[in-house]
Amino acid sequence: MPMDELLPHTARFVMPAFGDPVQPESPADALRAGRFHRVPVLSGATQDEGRLFVPLFYEFAGAPVTPQRYGELLVEAFGEAAEQVEARYPVEAYDSPALAWAAVITDRVWWRATQEQNRSLAAHTPVFAFEFADRDASAAVGAPPGFPSERFTPRTSCTCWISSGRRPGSRPSSSGCRSR
Repeated sequence: MPMDELLPHTARFVMPAFGDPVQPESPADALRAGRFHRVPVLSGATQDEGRLFVPLFYEFAGAPVTPQRYGELLVEAFGEAAEQVEARYPVEAYDSPALAWAAVITDRVWWRATQEQNRSLAAHTPVFAFEFADRDASAAVGAPPGFPSERFTPRTSCTCWISSGRRPGSRPSSSGCRSR
C-alpha cells in the first residue's frame, strides 16, 4: 500500500483490538463507564517519555527540532491553540527546542492519557499512581555513540508518589519518595 494511503490510518496501529467476544468494547469506553473488574490499580508514567521519540523521529531522521520547526510543530499539533501551548512550554525554558517538543509530546500523549485513565479508574476502585522522574538515573535505552543520551533518553529509576487519597489528575509535589 502506498504511504500516502497508509498514513491517515496510522493511529489505528496503536489502538487495542476490540469488537469481538474476548474484548467486546473499547477499553477506554469500558473504563469510563466502570465496566471492569474492581481491583486496586498501580498506574504510572515516565516524566520524560518524549525524550526517546524526539531523537528517533526528528533528530535521527535528519529533521532536527529547531526553534522555527518547534513553532511549526505546535501549529501542526494544536492549530489555533498553538500560542497557548507555546506560552506553557516556551522554548527558552528548555536546553533545546527538541527538549521543549519532548516535554509537549510527553504531556500530550502520555501524561494526559495516564491521568484520564486514572480518573476513570479512581471513580470505581483504588488507584495508586507513580511517575518515573529521576533525571539522574541511568538511561533505559542506550544511545548511539555521540548522541547526547543524558539529554534525550527517559530514565528508569523512580522518584515516586503513591497515593490513593490524592485527587486523580493532580501532579505530585517535588517531595516524593526516592528509590533506586
